[in-house]
Amino acid sequence: MKYGGILLVVLGVLVLTFNGINDHTNRTIIEMGAMSYSGIERRNLPIPADVGILAVIGGGALLVAGLRRQRY
Repeated sequence: MKYGGILLVVLGVLVLTFNGINDHTNRTIIEMGAMSYSGIERRNLPIPADVGILAVIGGGALLVAGLRRQRY
């Protein structure tokens, strides 16, 4: 439980810090015979801040549960 809680807290903080995933892809726009023009296609996958907050809270709860289980 302890390692799962730490992992959730770290992932939650990363989500809150970066606000999503960015992807850059080279894509051919026009091909005419021997000539081709390419451009960079940028995509953004936004991850809501609520997901990061829930991950931090859930990770904290797992850490507390793991500590309580160790004591008894």
